Amino acid sequence: MLLSGLAGGTARRVHRRLRKAERQARRIVAWHRPAVIDLAARLLEVETLEGEELRRLLPDR
Repeated sequence: MLLSGLAGGTARRVHRRLRKAERQARRIVAWHRPAVIDLAARLLEVETLEGEELRRLLPDR
């Protein structure tokens, strides 16, 4: 485990922060799921996106 070299308390704090960040990332992706699916489908077709096409596929921020 990557955190094994850290002191116990530090490793637990890092682990909690990582779990929190993962939960937040999952919520963001779930919230934007339709756009993520559209973006992934288009990337499978063309491999790279940029400019206006990329902006069109990304949700408003």
